[in-house]
Parts: sequence; C-alpha cells; structure tokens
Amino acid sequence: MSAVQPDGPRTRRPALKLIKTQELSRDDWLAVRRTGIGGSDAAAAVGLNPYMSPLELWLDKTGRAEGMPRPAPDDTTSPTYWGTLLEPIVAASYTKQTGNRVRRVNAVLRHPTIPFMLANIDREVVGCRDVQLLECKTAGEFGTRLNAFQLSVQGQDLKRQQLVDGVAAARARITAFDVDNEALIRDVAQEARDIERDAPIKAAYDRFLALLRTYRNQLPGTLMAGLNDAAMNLYNEFNRNDLEPDKLAALHLPLTGEQKIEISFRGNPGVRVDALHILSEGHIRCLGLAILLAKGQSIQSPLIVFDDAINAIDHDHRSGIRETIFESDHFAQTQLIVTCHSNEFIKDIQQHLPVQRRGDCQVYLFRNHTGNYQPRVTGNVPSKNYVVKARASKDALDNREALASCRQGLEMLSEKVWRWLSSHDLGMLNLQLAGVGAEPGLRNLCEALRKRLEDAATFNHANKPVLMTAYERILGIPAANLVWTYLNKGTHEEANRDDFDADLVETVVQTLEALDGLDLRVGRYLRSDRSDCAISASSSGRPTAAVPPQRFRCEWDGCRRGEEPEEKAGPPPVGV
Repeated sequence: MSAVQPDGPRTRRPALKLIKTQELSRDDWLAVRRTGIGGSDAAAAVGLNPYMSPLELWLDKTGRAEGMPRPAPDDTTSPTYWGTLLEPIVAASYTKQTGNRVRRVNAVLRHPTIPFMLANIDREVVGCRDVQLLECKTAGEFGTRLNAFQLSVQGQDLKRQQLVDGVAAARARITAFDVDNEALIRDVAQEARDIERDAPIKAAYDRFLALLRTYRNQLPGTLMAGLNDAAMNLYNEFNRNDLEPDKLAALHLPLTGEQKIEISFRGNPGVRVDALHILSEGHIRCLGLAILLAKGQSIQSPLIVFDDAINAIDHDHRSGIRETIFESDHFAQTQLIVTCHSNEFIKDIQQHLPVQRRGDCQVYLFRNHTGNYQPRVTGNVPSKNYVVKARASKDALDNREALASCRQGLEMLSEKVWRWLSSHDLGMLNLQLAGVGAEPGLRNLCEALRKRLEDAATFNHANKPVLMTAYERILGIPAANLVWTYLNKGTHEEANRDDFDADLVETVVQTLEALDGLDLRVGRYLRSDRSDCAISASSSGRPTAAVPPQRFRCEWDGCRRGEEPEEKAGPPPVGV
C-alpha cells in the first residue's frame, strides 16, 4: 500500500474523465486503455513492469497481441485475480491506519493537455491535501518471483509463436516460389536428368581427350623420328647458294610436344639453337618443306602436291628448291603436282627438267568461267621448253620461229655447260668482246667453251666428246651465215627478209637436242660473292674479257671435310 506524495504546492488542472467504467465490460475497458499510455504501461515502456515487456506493450497497443497468453480474470493463481479481489480490503485498511477517507473514481482519466496520457487509479483520497491517490498492491516477495517466472514462460511462448509464424510464412513463400518458378524448377529437374544421362558420355570423352593428348605428345616422334639427316640434306640443297658457315651441320627434330626444332650451323657446329627464333621466314619455309619432303621419302609416298608454289616459296630460294625437286634424282619416282599462278615458274621447271622425264610432264591451264560458273580447263598445253619449241617449229617448217627458240635454248644450254665445266675446275674462259662494257656474243661464248674443252687434254668425261662434236657442228656454220646472224641478235620482223637454209636450221636443232640430252647437273653448286672484271688484249689486238675472277662457295665432299674451297671462275647470270 503506497500513496503518491506531491513535490509541493502547484497549480493543478483537474484530469479529464474519458469514459465511465461502472457499466463497461472488461474487453471494452481494455480497448479504451489501448488508446493511450497508462501508469502500468509507462513502467512497461521503460522496462520496469515485471508483468509486461516493452515488446508485449507494443504488440498490445498496435493491435497485434491477439493470441498472446493473458491471465484469465477468474484464474485464482493469477496475481491479478488476487489484486482485484483484495483491493477493497487494502483500501479499508489504509483508511483505518491513516484516517484518510478514499473513494472510487469509476472512470478512465486523460491528461488535460497531453491526450495519450491515461490513468486508471485504484482510489482517490478525499479531504487530504498531502495525499490525493491510493494504489492498492497485494503482491509480496513470492508473488514477484512467481510473476517473473510467469513472464519468462510467456516470453518463451511468444518466441515459440513467432518461430511457428515464421516457419509458416517461410513455407508460404516457398509454396509461392514453387508456383511462380514452376517452369524453371521443371527445367532444373530436367537438367539434372540430362546430367545423369550424359555422365557416361562425359566420362568417355574425358578418356578420349586423355588419349588424344597422349597421341599429340607422341605425334612428333611418330612423324619425325629418323628424318633429321634427310631433312637437313634437303634444306642445305634448297639453300645451296648460302655461305658455307650458314648451312646446317645438324638438325634435331622434336620427338615430343614440348620439344623444339633445334639446329646447328656449320660455322659453329657445337651450339644448338631454336630454329624458329634464328632462321628467317624464307629459311623457315625451306625447313618446313624439307621436313615434309623427307617424310614423303621415308614413307615412299607416290604423290606430292605443291599448292600455290610461288606464294609458299620466296624468290631467293626458288631456284634451289626447283633444282632439288625437279632436276635431282630425289623424287624421280614420285608424281609431282604443282599449282601456280606464275607462268615463269612453270617455264623454268620445263627448261631444266631432265630430257628423259620431259615426256611425263603435262600442263593444264585453268581460267575463269565465262558466266556458267564452270572453270575453263585447257589440257595438253604445249611445252615452253626452248628445245621442244624449236623442234615443233622446225617440224612445222617455221624456220624463223625455230631459230628464235634455238637462240634461247643455246643461251640456256651454254650456261648449263659453263656451270658444269666450273664444277670440274674448267670454268675460266676467255671471251672476245666488241668493246668495253659490251656483252659477249653467243657465238663467242660457244667458241670459248669449245676452246676450253679442247685445251683440257687431261680432262676425260663421257660428256666431253658429245660437247665437242655439238659445238664443232654448230660453229661449223659460217659466222656470216644468216643463221648465226639471227642466233646472235635474235629474229625480228623485217621487210624483204631472206629465207633460212632449212638444213642448217635442222643442224642447229639437232645440236641443241644433243646438248639437251646430256646430264649436265653439277656436282658442286656455285655462288659468287664478288663481281669484278679484268680486261685484257687478245693476240689479235681486239679487246677480250677474262671472265671475272670470282670466289665461289661449293657443296662437295671436300667442303664437308673442312677443306678450303678453291677460287674459280663461274658463268654469268642467265641471259648474258
């Protein structure tokens, strides 16, 4: 039992009576209490009410307390029940002890200026200035402990209910998610079935991939094992015009996927370097072609196709590759197919192809369509070999065209003879010139070659008597004859021109056919690295030219043994 003591005299305004409670039901009375904050509510709001937490207060005031456990008014175990039942006794005891009279207010009071502040007082003290209100309390020590336990149980019940509500809400959201994403869930389920179905396929692919990688790692060894020497020799033949130190002394092809192509140069044979880092683009192409051809030889491939040969071979290596493939015996038993946009490259092949193989060469011309989208193909294209053209023209009784081809053929064959003599240390020639800076005439070149063969008394070779006979026959035609006039200067369209002696033209053609039938492939491949000219006088007093003393690099057994190559004179370029 306690009474509120005022701090001192002050001006008071009476509280407003919100509603009378005499005939108000308990539920209605509780509804009125929810419209504001009473004394018990204020204690709960700051955590000082042992019977109600701040959360419970908030739930109650916001209408969310439905379902929360509350003490029943007739529950004899509830402190509220005993507080209400004993309230008149406590009030009477207060009057007896203090002499102050008390009375019921029977109304919910509201603050005159602060609407949310409510009050439900137990008794009003009448006639006493010092005490105005009486609050009747019956709870003791054991009641407080009981109330605390009850509040704890209520709190746990509240938490449990919140968890139950949360689970129900989560299940509702899951159900809604399943409805909203039905198609996606169906796709995921199908994907799981697909994965299960594809698992054996993936396992088989993984095994196949492992086998493929193993095969890839073993492929270089399978393809390139045993090709080192053959590929190196072909590479050096392709690059026969390179300096001797720049040729390969060793080639090491990779046997696994991690290894590199390594090479050693003759100039420094003890050092191995990465070929793809050292060689030029043209030399790398030569090396790739050499490896490919060496592989073709090792498996005895009957066919090799060179597609777009000109674009695949740079100009500096074109002659070396052509001579190695088409003039040597490396691929004599192999069918070669060449596609090319350059007529000159095809013509060079035809010029230098050995005569015994020339009949097996066929040329086809492919041209663009004329609107029907079908390529035009011309077969049996006539050979551009000078000797073959000369024979065809002679057989057609066209002596002029025959001589025109004979001049070109004689230039080509004489140069080939000169190179062949140079490979036998007989390449130094004395040529008469018409004047300083003039080029030697074709007859002068033929005379110099015959003279060189004639003077080489100790030189014995199967080609020598054939060459001597051929040059003596063609030089037996007088220099003033119309045939030699045209051989020296070429044929031109002229008015009132004379006819040629058909027998002499036939002699020239036969002579070229005899020269063309010889095997004049050199045993050494020469390359000049100096060009200068020495002019001297012949016994007749006319200017003569000693062929420029030139230094040559040669590829022969002596060079491979490290011997110093000799200085020799060599033939001038084609067309001189």
